[in-house]
Order: sequence, then structure tokens, then C-alpha cells
Amino acid sequence: MLDRRTLTASVPVATLPPFSQEDVLALLGWRREAQEIVGWVKPDNFTQPEGVGPIDYRTIATEALQFWEQFKSPPADHLYDLVLQRVPDAARPQWMQILLGLQELAPRLNLAYVTDRLHRFLYQADLKSRIYQSLRSLQSGDLERAEEVLTARTGIEDRGSALSLSDTGALEQYLVQRQQDQFLSGIPDLDKWHIAPARKELYLVVAPAKRGKSWWLVHIAKFALMARARVLHITVEMRKEQTLQRYIQALTGASKRPEALHRLLRLEKNESHIVRGVHTETLEKRPGLILPGGKLDAAVVARVQALAGRMDLQIQEYPTSSLTIGQMESYLDWLERVKRFVPDMVIIDYGDKFKVDSSNLRIEIGAVFEGIRRVGQERNMAMVTATQSNRASARARVVRYDDVAEDYSKVMTADWILTLSQTEAEKSLGAARVRVTGRDEADGRTVLITQNYALGQFCLDSAILPDDWETLLSAHVPETDDGKVG
Repeated sequence: MLDRRTLTASVPVATLPPFSQEDVLALLGWRREAQEIVGWVKPDNFTQPEGVGPIDYRTIATEALQFWEQFKSPPADHLYDLVLQRVPDAARPQWMQILLGLQELAPRLNLAYVTDRLHRFLYQADLKSRIYQSLRSLQSGDLERAEEVLTARTGIEDRGSALSLSDTGALEQYLVQRQQDQFLSGIPDLDKWHIAPARKELYLVVAPAKRGKSWWLVHIAKFALMARARVLHITVEMRKEQTLQRYIQALTGASKRPEALHRLLRLEKNESHIVRGVHTETLEKRPGLILPGGKLDAAVVARVQALAGRMDLQIQEYPTSSLTIGQMESYLDWLERVKRFVPDMVIIDYGDKFKVDSSNLRIEIGAVFEGIRRVGQERNMAMVTATQSNRASARARVVRYDDVAEDYSKVMTADWILTLSQTEAEKSLGAARVRVTGRDEADGRTVLITQNYALGQFCLDSAILPDDWETLLSAHVPETDDGKVG
């Protein structure tokens, strides 16, 4: 039964959590795309946070919102003058530091994730408030007022409305946003067809055991880092230090240890980017990352330190079969709250190694991949993981999407499925084939890639696979037992 005292108490204003307040203030102050949230928030949604002395976020919110109302754009650098003129001279240095921190935070924020989280919080708070007010009206016998409060439209509407055939503007907006949400795969002939990881999608790579799945994941992440995206790499497959080593090799081209010679396969292509010939060349004097005695090469380390200032990567390790989707979400929350790190892309090496109930192995593994995709959708992140193909695929000339081990629903969940095939002849030369399965006309395409794992490179070049690939390859490798080479 409802407590009468509860109904007569005042409704508190919805106050955002402290770290959410900083995110929203950064968007209001410096991001033009924040226009959507301007009508949602009020200065009273902000507070005076603990541990920052006289700072009151309501002052910053008031000035930012007033500027938006007048000029329909973020105040940006004007926010410094607007806020500092309202505070005592002695407190200005501390306020200046807060504003500088917000400005630095603004371009790094995952806009859609922050916006969705803010909408969910305010919508729930508004719904609770209206239910409360409606109950008070019912208590006093005012049925019409109770109904009016519950059905009234507000500035925080449910954003899940359906589309009609005439909503072509929404389609255009989606197509533009999709281009902005897409990253690079790092394989040129796939990127040309836009076969690449994207926010809110699951990008799945498939290969037999010990054929380079982990290198492939690092390769994808490398190109995201080069585009200034924030990447979280979760490994349940290998040590995080070993994963870091692979990133360093992938980014610098250093071999693990000093080696005199490296053989590279070069592709000769026609105007349609189809392979018409191949040749090999020797690459000399590549630096080795690890020197005798376990020391690291100083020149390579210096290059890595320079890259670290421009690339935002977090690598976390979990024991095999110990990590759950819930634990991954908790870690993402911790990264956001404590380290202020919200990834644009999450690399998981790899989904098959999550904790599952062995008595329901197929069902639970499928649920893991569904969970991975759900997390990406809810947090506006690109999710990239791998899965192992079945034992028979290790000898297959072409690994197909339905060769996945255990639960086939993994490929039904993914937005893109990329399979890696490689004969022993191709492996000896540093070549492999990537086949695409997806949800559009790119389905079934196959590209040839060149690689050199000794230098940390999953893909050096790519081209369209020709029908006579075996003939082109035969001049460079001996025949196999069955008389074929590829």
C-alpha cells in the first residue's frame, strides 16, 4: 500500500551522476552535434561535485545553455569568459582547470553513447515524476489531472518511434551516419567495398587454429588507432604483454628478434585490381624488437613512445573461460568512471574463450556472441572478435562461414563474417585468401592478401583473386602431393 507521506513529499530534481555531468557539459560546451540534448537538460540537473572546492557545474550548465538558446551553437572558447566573469578572482585558476579539462574531454567522447545514456536517465526520471504526480492527483480525486499528467508530451520523448515509407530523410541521415560510424579493415580491397567494422555491429573473423586470428584482430585495431579511435583489446587467449608486443610489431614493422633477411611477396595487378602475376623480393636489415638478454631495441621503443601520444589503447587480460558478458560490461563501466575511457572499438580475442556452461555449450556460446553484439549496440561501439573454424577446415582449400566450430548461430549474429583460407604453398610465400559473407551485395567476394607475421604484418597488400591463381602461384612453389598449389 502507498504511504501517504510519500505522496505528499516534493519530487526531487533528477541529478545526473558526476561523471555523466562532465560528459554532458563537455558536449554542451564544445560539440555542435549536442544540439539534440540542449532541450533535455536544465541547470538543476547539475550539482556541485565533491572534491573540487567551489566549482559548481550548475554555473557552467547555465552559461552553456543560455548561449545555445541565443546563438544555436556551442559556446566553445566563449565559455571561459562567460563562466570566469561570474566567479571570484581567487577561484578563477581552479575554474580554468575544470574548463580546460572539459574542452580536452569533448572531442574524445562517444557522442551517441553519451546521448543515449542521458536520454535513458532523463526519460526514466521524467516518467517516475509523472507517475508520482498522477498518484497525487488520484489521491485527491482528480482523475482528469492524473490522466493528463501521464499522457502529456514532454521534451524527453521515447525515441523508438516507427518509420513510415515517406521517412526518406531518416534514411539519408542513417546513410551519412553509417559512413561516419565505419572504421577501416586494413585490407584495401575490402575497404573499397566498405566491408569493415562499424559502430553497433559485430565484425567476425574466422580461421582454423594457429592461422593468425590474433594477428588479424591486432591488424584491425591498428587501423582504428591510426584513425585516432580509442581501442580496448580484451584477451582471453594470450598474455597481455604478448598482445602488446604484437601491437608494437604491427605498428613499427619490427621483427621479434634481429634477422638478416625477410622475403616479401609482391602482387602485380591489372587496372581492375586483379592479380596478374607475383614475384618475391628480399627485405634486409629490419630492426629486432627484442635484443639479446631480453632488452628492447631503443630505437623501436622511441618510435612506440611517439605513437603512444597519439593512440589510445587499453589491453586487458582475463584467464581463459573466466570472463562473462556481465563482467565485460562492468569493466567497461569501470573504465568510463575511473579512467574516463570509453572505447570506440572493442577487440575480443576471442569470443569462443568466454565462460560458458559446458553442458549447454552450443547454446551458451551463441548467447556470448549475441551479448557481444548487444553491448556494441547499447554503447555505440564497433565490436570485433574471432572464432575458430572446425577441425576439417584446417585442410580445406576454402574456409567457409559455415565451417565455424560449435554453434552456427555465431555467424547468424555477426554483421560481417570474414574467413581466412591458406594452403601450405600460400603460407610458404606469405599469401592468404579472405572470403566475405555479409548482408549485402558484397557477399561471396574473395580477395588475396600478402602478409609477413615475422614483421607483425597480417596484411601488406591485397588484390582481387583471379580464376587462374593456382597457375600464377605454381611458378614459385613446388607442387603438393595432389599436384596442386593453392
